Amino acid sequence: MNGATPGFRLERRLLGVNRVSGLVHDRFGRLHLTFSGLIEARLEEGALPMTQELNYSDGRIDRRYWCLRTEGAHGYRGSTSDFVGKVVGSAHGNEVNLRYKLNLPIAGGLRRIAVDESMYLQPDGLILDHAVLRIWGIRVGTISAAIAPVHHAEDRLSALFGGRASSVF
Repeated sequence: MNGATPGFRLERRLLGVNRVSGLVHDRFGRLHLTFSGLIEARLEEGALPMTQELNYSDGRIDRRYWCLRTEGAHGYRGSTSDFVGKVVGSAHGNEVNLRYKLNLPIAGGLRRIAVDESMYLQPDGLILDHAVLRIWGIRVGTISAAIAPVHHAEDRLSALFGGRASSVF
């Protein structure tokens, strides 16, 4: 939301370790998967490298490596370990929008998915994330997630082991 506060910049809000939990819905709005995990980010020579590890309810684990750079006063440009082409984005008010393409296994083959992702910084520091997934311009699903900084080692272990940290150690 343009002009909304607090101002949101990824390079300020995602530094360190962040816990993420979310939902994947199909094109009909039915819950398809849930996920949880960690996003770890740092500043390195003007870039924001990030490591993302997500544990899905079907047992799959995705690891993705992002590298974003600011572009001008409000822009972002970058790449990831498995996307097609570049990530482009912008920040305005409490919203950061990223657009990118990736290949996902769907119905026995790989499909190129266009992603339009918007993250909204809330006054309490929580980031609400919503992404629309499209194939050939047709909406095929959505992803909704909440992202929050990890303040304690137990939170980090819990995120890695799906809330089972105490039973693991």
